[in-house]
Amino acid sequence: MTRHAIDNLWGMPTSSDSPIRMPYRCPACDKTLYSSAASRPGPSSTLRARLLYLTAGIVVAAIYLTLLIVLREKFSWTTPLGNGWVLVQYPPVKLLSLVALPVALVPGVAIGWIASRIPRVRVVRCWSCRWSQRFPLNAVWASAPSEPAAHRGSTGIQPIVDDSDPWEECKAWAYAEVRQGRLPEDVSEELIGQGWPRDDVEIMVEQCRREARDRRRGEPRVRR
Repeated sequence: MTRHAIDNLWGMPTSSDSPIRMPYRCPACDKTLYSSAASRPGPSSTLRARLLYLTAGIVVAAIYLTLLIVLREKFSWTTPLGNGWVLVQYPPVKLLSLVALPVALVPGVAIGWIASRIPRVRVVRCWSCRWSQRFPLNAVWASAPSEPAAHRGSTGIQPIVDDSDPWEECKAWAYAEVRQGRLPEDVSEELIGQGWPRDDVEIMVEQCRREARDRRRGEPRVRR
């Protein structure tokens, strides 16, 4: 079987496919999806892959514990103590793990390999209208649309357009909170609780913390 056939078997994009473009603006509300390249989503596993990884962990744990119980009972021995008493002894768990763990890892690794073969995707979301769509890894970002001259008024003045970006508003709020002395961890947790992606929030709050720190260093100190 050729590499091209294997890629088609797993649903992976091939070199002959034309690249898919991810939108710069939301198709539903026409808002800018991501203000900077750093805030754009990274590759993530699909729900099917995550379920397979979870299944692999459960299978490994179940087989490992079952083998430990079976081997523990299989290789136990008894020592008579007299008066009808018997001492039951079992081999050490560490010794039994040398046999049980490799056997349990075999199906887990096989299931994990199948999960790793499922193509990863990028989940593009709009935080204004909650629009979302999944794109393959070979998809490219569309360039920012340019404003045509025909959209301008007869006087040559650009019409006023509401181009407020929720991400920029969120960034300004986070900077103000950090500037006032609030802990960056508290700001991050509040934004994450509102539905913003954790990775983007942590990067953005860290940038706000550094900007606030640099600005405080540049301000003159008042001596009493």
